[in-house]
Amino acid sequence: MKKICKIFAQIKYLPYLCTVKLKKVKTMKLFRQHSQEFQKEIENSNNLFVLDKSRRFNHTGRNKNVAKLFFYALDEVSTNAYKKEDTQLFTYESDAKLLDLRDANNRKLLVNTITNIIKYQLNSVNSCIDALLKSIEIYQKERGKKRKIKMLQQQIENLKEYNLTEEEVVKNINHFSGCNFWGQDISDYENGLLIKKEVEELGYEGFIFKDQSRNEVALFKPAKQID
Repeated sequence: MKKICKIFAQIKYLPYLCTVKLKKVKTMKLFRQHSQEFQKEIENSNNLFVLDKSRRFNHTGRNKNVAKLFFYALDEVSTNAYKKEDTQLFTYESDAKLLDLRDANNRKLLVNTITNIIKYQLNSVNSCIDALLKSIEIYQKERGKKRKIKMLQQQIENLKEYNLTEEEVVKNINHFSGCNFWGQDISDYENGLLIKKEVEELGYEGFIFKDQSRNEVALFKPAKQID
């Protein structure tokens, strides 16, 4: 009898359980500026990734988007940086689950990305030290450069003492260059492969980041165009 009652209870509450399971994620509007030529490439891509070669940000001689991320903006104003004479605004929608990297608490979750940021920053510091040492070598062959050499030597000593902590990365405190740790750079080149893997493992389908004043979104699958 107890077993029958238990089965009945499960059947009784099944509609409620189904309702909870099927609860929809809030759909958000997304925006993007690109050319009509690129739009045709998107329409013929069958939802596969297509590199937007028309964007000046991609003209580096290397493929910046090796992770094949689909980039959009959270608002129309944020698309202005990509606006050109031959582009127009396109509107999309998505219900993807996104990790908001504008929130420091969410950044803490990306342990490998934080480690990578620290490694990259310290490599940049070492490169700077090497460049200063070469400058000193040049000045040592010239007259009247003792004061300049002493100044560069002091800069080198200061750089040798530089350290970057995980907390500073999470809080986006960059005493070396002042640049944003959590902007576009985190998705460029091999960085994009690392953060995509880590965000996916956390159960998300993309992430939100802020680059300068732009609120941008990187999705792992394309959003649906609505206009």
